[in-house]
Amino acid sequence: MNPKVCAHRGFAAEHTENTFASIAAAYKLGCRWAECDIQLSAEGVPLLYHDASLKRISRVSGDIRKTPLARARELGITRLASLAPLFKRHPQAKLFVELKTESMRSLGREAVLDAVLKAIRPFERRCVLISFDIAALALARQKTKLPIGFVMSNRFQLRLGSVAALRPDFVFRDLRSLAKKGDLRLAPINGQVPRQCVWEVPDPKVAAGLFARGIDMIETFAVDRYLESA
Repeated sequence: MNPKVCAHRGFAAEHTENTFASIAAAYKLGCRWAECDIQLSAEGVPLLYHDASLKRISRVSGDIRKTPLARARELGITRLASLAPLFKRHPQAKLFVELKTESMRSLGREAVLDAVLKAIRPFERRCVLISFDIAALALARQKTKLPIGFVMSNRFQLRLGSVAALRPDFVFRDLRSLAKKGDLRLAPINGQVPRQCVWEVPDPKVAAGLFARGIDMIETFAVDRYLESA
């Protein structure tokens, strides 16, 4: 597996996204990198879940942030801490852990960050904390030495002094936001050139073009396509 390919929410093309099964399948295929999204349960336990609403994935009504852990388990929702055994099985595996804005708005940035740091403690050296929320990443810089990644909502954010102050190790960009042609390499941000990762790139041919233009990594649900094209 190409180390430049990250399994977006795990091997989500074949497994329910953001589950132990999807992350485990990605690593078993040979992926070095996987990405997961984090929301907190009613008790403040970090769970692998993208949406605040339970409707799209779990097909029930309700809000993940108001869902007790026991109910989350009934719905097959994975706790972040439960991923620990995977890193013993896969010594090269790494994980992007996205702090979702919905839980931070409800519970506060510090509460979410503290809960996540506690959950990943056994495998924290394998983790990169990422978020759309600049203030959450600034807080992460204060509380931990873990690498961080800024997820961009638009290309103009790189001009912000608050982003420069972060000195992010990674920058995540939406494929749809990129220029169709030309060099995509970044100038140094406060003396550091972050690695760029682009989501969602399902086609290896498109990915090859992005790598040639200066992108470092791509995210995809369909990691098996990259294995087949290797």
